[in-house]
Amino acid sequence: MSKPTNRAEVLSQVLTVIKNDLQVDATEATLVKDLGDSLDVMEVLMQVEDKYAIKLATDGLNTVADLVNNIAAELKLAS
Repeated sequence: MSKPTNRAEVLSQVLTVIKNDLQVDATEATLVKDLGDSLDVMEVLMQVEDKYAIKLATDGLNTVADLVNNIAAELKLAS
């Protein structure tokens, strides 16, 4: 996974990770409710952190959009 240059690329890459790992269409999903148990969510978070070489806070991560926004903020990306 290459380093994204904007939020749209982050979203695309995160959705790919979720789809490949959890076999879920996560476009409008909430993280735990729709994507599975907390272990599945933690696996996705760990993969994202590894791929982008960042550390994410898990507080306030309720939706895929929250995850994308946190990644974009950590990578200091524009909209």
